[in-house]
Amino acid sequence: MTWEEAREKIGDKNNIKVDTDLNTKRSRENDYRHVKLVPPPHFRVRIGKRSYINIPWDMLEKCWQELNKTREYNTEVFDKACPGIRKNKGCYVHTIGKIFENAGLVESDDNDKHYKSK
Repeated sequence: MTWEEAREKIGDKNNIKVDTDLNTKRSRENDYRHVKLVPPPHFRVRIGKRSYINIPWDMLEKCWQELNKTREYNTEVFDKACPGIRKNKGCYVHTIGKIFENAGLVESDDNDKHYKSK
């Protein structure tokens, strides 16, 4: 699948919208990871009660390009696509994986640590 096709699925308001639950199965809190803003210019996701991360389209595209090389998405793929970002906030890896999963682009393993493209 091309990035343009993937972007269309991610941007579909039926897949990712305000209050979409992006929690992983390992999340301790039920209300931990939720979308609070959808594009433009980026996805804004609440992490916990007071913290937020912004996920711009170019970050999603870089991760998608790396995912297509290996057919998997995980921490190593994220680090290759976006070096140094995870040191500031590790939540990017799982949040992007859940965005891809909610858009129907990948399936997660039982621990939400690895995502395989469909």
